[in-house]
Amino acid sequence: MHTALMMQNWRQVIYYKSFDNVIFDQTVRAYSRFEPPRVPLKGAYAGLGTNFLQLGDHFSPIHALLAPLYWVWDDMRMLFLAQAAIYAITAAVVWRFTRSILGVVPAYLVSIAFGVSWGLQSAMDVGYHELDCAVLILALIIERLYAGHHRQAAALAGMLLLVKEEMGFLVAALGLLFFIRGHRWWGSGLAFAGVAWFALATKVFIPAFGGGSQQYWTYWSLGSGPVPAAKFALTHPWKLVELVVSTPEKRQLLLWLLAVVVGASLRSPIVLLALPSLTLRLLSDTYTYTTVHWQYNAPLMVIMLMAGVDGIARLAAWHSRWRERRGAGANTPAPDDPPADPPAAAPARASRPLVWTWAIGVLAVAIYGCTTSLFAFSRLTEPDAWQQSAYQRAAVAVVDQIPANATVEADDAIGVLISSRTQHLVLVDLKKLHGSQYVVLGAAPKITWPYSSRQQILDLKQDYLNHGYEEIWAQDDVWLLKRKD
Repeated sequence: MHTALMMQNWRQVIYYKSFDNVIFDQTVRAYSRFEPPRVPLKGAYAGLGTNFLQLGDHFSPIHALLAPLYWVWDDMRMLFLAQAAIYAITAAVVWRFTRSILGVVPAYLVSIAFGVSWGLQSAMDVGYHELDCAVLILALIIERLYAGHHRQAAALAGMLLLVKEEMGFLVAALGLLFFIRGHRWWGSGLAFAGVAWFALATKVFIPAFGGGSQQYWTYWSLGSGPVPAAKFALTHPWKLVELVVSTPEKRQLLLWLLAVVVGASLRSPIVLLALPSLTLRLLSDTYTYTTVHWQYNAPLMVIMLMAGVDGIARLAAWHSRWRERRGAGANTPAPDDPPADPPAAAPARASRPLVWTWAIGVLAVAIYGCTTSLFAFSRLTEPDAWQQSAYQRAAVAVVDQIPANATVEADDAIGVLISSRTQHLVLVDLKKLHGSQYVVLGAAPKITWPYSSRQQILDLKQDYLNHGYEEIWAQDDVWLLKRKD
C-alpha cells in the first residue's frame, strides 16, 4: 500500500513538494558523491546562498546512511522506497515486541495496524523525512529495553541523536523510562546527554554550518525566545493548557492518538516518550506542527502502539489477579497496579478475551483510518486519482526538455520531478529572480503555495520574459523558459 501511494503521488504531481523532498534528495545525492551536503534549494530560499549545507538547517547526519541507495539508482524515488522499507522493518520489530508480551495473534493484529496507521499514511503522503529513521530506531530501543538488553537500547538512543537536534529531548525522556525500569545510572546519563546534545546541536553545530540557533523558533505566543518562554510558562501555567487544546486541529490530533490504541497507552510509562514531541508541537504557533497530517506523527505511532501493548498487558495482569482473588473468595480490595516490568509471556488464558478484543479494536481503528478521506490511503481506491490530467502529463514531459546538470528554477510541485536531473535546483521566488539557466512554471488546476492565483503565475512568467528569458516550450499551462546568453 505504501508503494502504491508513492506511485500515485508521483503520477499526480500535486502531492509531493520540493519542500522538503528536494532538500533531502540534494542532501543524500551529495553524500553519495562524497561531497558536503549542499542544499541549493534551501539556501536560495532562505537567502543563505546555494552552497548552504543541510547540517545548518537541521543537524541530521543520519541522511548519510542512505547514500549507498543512490549508487543503485540516483533518483528521489529511492528515498520513498527507503521510507516504505523502514516502515516494513519497524512493523517486524513491533510484531516481535507484541508477541513477547501478548502472544502471536495480537502481534499480527497490532503490527498490521501499525503498518497502515494514520500517522504513517500522513508521512508517506508527503515523502521521505529524517523522522522516518527515528521510527525504526525508537521501535528497536523500546524492544531491546523491554527484552532486558538495556545497553543495546542505550547505544541505539545515541544513534537517535543523529536524526535531528530535537531528538535530544526524546533521548532525555528515554532516560526517564530507563530510570523507571530500574536502570537508574543509565537513565540519568541519557537524560543529561539528551539535553546537553540539544544545546550543543543548536548553539554550536547548526551555527557552525551556517544556520541560526533560533531559526525555527515558532513559539511566539510564549515569548521571543527560550528564556522569555520559560518565564511565561512558570508564571502562566494555565495558559499552556489552553494552548495545547486551543484549536480544533490540536484536539483532533489528541483524539486520534488515543484512538489508535483505544486508550491503552495511558497505562504504560512508554507513553512518556510522546511528551517531548507533543509539547513542542502543541505549543507551537505553526499550523503544520499541530495537525494529524505531515510527517511529525510517524514516530508517535511507534510510541503509542508499543505503549498500548505494554498498557493492555498491565491491565490484563491486573484483571487476572483480580479474578484469582475473587475466585478464591478473598474479601480484599482489587490489587494494585502490576510492577513496572510486564509479564514476558503471553497473558493468562482468562485475560485473553480482553487482550484479543483490544487488538481487534486497534486494527479496526487502523482500518477506519484507511477508509476515511482524512488520510491518504482512501485515495487508492478512487479511479480518478490514478488518472493523469493534461497538466500533469505536461509537468512530466517538461523534465525531458531540460539538459542534465543545468541550473533550474521551478515551482514547488514540479521541482520534485526535476530534482534527479540536476543538483542545481532552486524554487521560484515571487520577490526575486535567481538567474538560473532554465525556469519551469506551471499553473495547476488547483493553485498551491507559493502562488495564490493563476494571474500571479502569469505575472511572474512575464517578469522573467522582461528580464532576459524566452519561452522555449509550452504545453497545457506548463512553461519552460530559457535565459538568453
